[in-house]
Amino acid sequence: MKKTAIPSLLLSAFLLFYVQPFIARLILPYFGSSASVWILCLAFFQILLLGGYLYTDRISRLSTRAQAVLHGGLVSVALLATVRLANIETLKSLASEAGASSHPVPALLWLLLSLIGPAYFALSTNGPLMQAWIGRESGSHIEKRTVYRFYALSNVGSFVGLFAYPLIVEPLAGIALQSRGFVVAFSVYALSTLAASVALLMKGAAGQLVDAEAEVEAASRDGVARPTDGEGSGHDERAPLPPSHSPLPTRSAIAANGEVSMWVFLIVSFVATFLLMAATQHLTIDIPPIPLLWAVLLGIYLLSFTLGFSATAVRLLPAMTVAALVLVPIEAYIATAIAGKRGISSFWQIGFCALLLLLGCLALNTWQYKLRPPQSRLPRFYLMLSIGGAAAGVFFSLVAPFVFSGTPEYPIALVATAVLLAWLWTTAGGQKAPSVGTLAIPPAVALIALLAGQFNTTTDEPVVWRARDFYGSIAIHRLEGKGSRGQPLVFHSLSHGNTSHGSQMWTAGGQATDIPLSCFSERSGIGLYLETVAHSEPQRVGIIGLGIGTLAAYGRRGDTFRYYEIAPLVLEAATNTTWFTFLRDTPSEVEHIIGDARLSMAEELKQGRKQNYDLIIADAFSSDAIPSHLLTVEAFRIYQKHLKPGGVISVNITNRYIDLLPVAKAAAKALGWHFKAHVSQGQGMLISSTWVFLSPEPIVFDAGPFGAFVSPETIQEIRPWTDDDYSIWPLIMWH
Repeated sequence: MKKTAIPSLLLSAFLLFYVQPFIARLILPYFGSSASVWILCLAFFQILLLGGYLYTDRISRLSTRAQAVLHGGLVSVALLATVRLANIETLKSLASEAGASSHPVPALLWLLLSLIGPAYFALSTNGPLMQAWIGRESGSHIEKRTVYRFYALSNVGSFVGLFAYPLIVEPLAGIALQSRGFVVAFSVYALSTLAASVALLMKGAAGQLVDAEAEVEAASRDGVARPTDGEGSGHDERAPLPPSHSPLPTRSAIAANGEVSMWVFLIVSFVATFLLMAATQHLTIDIPPIPLLWAVLLGIYLLSFTLGFSATAVRLLPAMTVAALVLVPIEAYIATAIAGKRGISSFWQIGFCALLLLLGCLALNTWQYKLRPPQSRLPRFYLMLSIGGAAAGVFFSLVAPFVFSGTPEYPIALVATAVLLAWLWTTAGGQKAPSVGTLAIPPAVALIALLAGQFNTTTDEPVVWRARDFYGSIAIHRLEGKGSRGQPLVFHSLSHGNTSHGSQMWTAGGQATDIPLSCFSERSGIGLYLETVAHSEPQRVGIIGLGIGTLAAYGRRGDTFRYYEIAPLVLEAATNTTWFTFLRDTPSEVEHIIGDARLSMAEELKQGRKQNYDLIIADAFSSDAIPSHLLTVEAFRIYQKHLKPGGVISVNITNRYIDLLPVAKAAAKALGWHFKAHVSQGQGMLISSTWVFLSPEPIVFDAGPFGAFVSPETIQEIRPWTDDDYSIWPLIMWH
């Protein structure tokens, strides 16, 4: 049976973590490339892992024949449900339908369940069962060496699967080939698992397998944990634990009847998982979500289990705890002050956050290992770890968006990590543990750092309105300043995370001005084009991304400005005349379409409603860059079909983290169009901007005294982005 069970074990460990970035990358474009997609995927996988644990726990109590039949049936059903992933058009159709829903959270969860649910559930149950089946074949007991070897192999398989996708598969294979490859790999896994099930049935019928209860009893005598499912290793194989005669802490604050309360493990697992999700959210608010970034953070989380569940980690636990407690206040200040400073590069943002995630999760998981219960309570121990992880996922992705109007999860996670580590060290650190007063200092310092950072970023720009939905948290800031003649002025700005989406100037007396600011001023590329070229006759303009409607300031009587906006909250903010009046004051006609622009425009074409735009302006932002699915060749061809002959497409590629000039240049080359890029200088509320223009006809307008055109020869040559093949990673600006 080993010949079939071992391939099944390794493939399930590989695919269990390979499939996570793969499926998230596949569906990301259909939900506006929102960072919330990956967060919700993490929660979904955590919940299915818990379900896999419960299944494994129950099935392991049955006879070997029953296990073989039930698990073989489960894998067969999962295989049949997974085969359709090979048809990329079916996937796109299902994803498009889900992405068009006005309720993105349930639509996304249902899409995940229908696409990958059966396969992922089967994978999450497989590892511990295969280890148990191999152990039964070994004789009347489970050898320590065998258990350690397979646990190590499964860990290696998991890490390889997690990083193989962003480092090898995504850069080299398109999404269609990726889908077919996953189906092939899952089929091999399913067939090897079915072969192992048949072998188990045959050996059980021949009386060649030991009784399960006898095996458990023998394993307990040998001091080796019975391999069953759980989150302890970061996936669903368990770390083999040393004999349970090592002393356990007995302080009343953490233990009852000489044994650690199981609720402690649930809380620690909850905080560790919450820290992972909060760190991911924190980084992807400004840095566009990319699979490699997801994999790095999730890999750090898994590594903390692998390293933390060891005797060496326990010896280093005091040093790890101190290091984490020292780093928390530093990261707390950086996390909040960065919005005002904007002086820390994306490299250092990721570096500080990743280091804190590693040290925090490593310390927390080592405490779990140190406080582990006796062998007889291991199933409950791993159940609590699984429940804690799933609860964190549910709270973070389903509860927090309705409870918080902003995104305070990362500061909460930092303080919770500091408080929990200090409490664990105080109550279970042994005779040399610091006093409660001493360990109250790090959480207090973390709170002070958070407050200091928040004060540093908000004193000059207080928030007057804030709201949150699936697509993120948006806020309206009020800034007081002075004009060129010293007159007092007030500016209202709309922001998503740390990225501004437009500002409007008001007089001190409360009178709104319709002067375009931010990236849309008269010195910007789009401002110059609209002022000098586009108004020779009435214009019909399609605009992807609403912001506060600044571009409507360029509208004239007879013009039509048709906005596509995915987030209803943005429309609510832009039409609130207490803060913004561009849409109210423009003499042009204004139309609003709620939904992803690309999906909406494709649906219009499908219904025969070509819009005949003179100009299409793409100004939609997810994090600090335009969503990648709006920049592929297929997207530009959709725009092209909506244009009049000789029409122009303009894209705002202003951002701090990604150089998108090569993407726009490659798209123009693929379409056989003319290409022009304009860069303008900023001053005060006039932000430096980069706009590109694509058209089948030459694009001619003056660069202005505050701008310049970029020579196409100086722009890097890359392959055009397509829906099937694109990568943001090579274009990230690390400085």
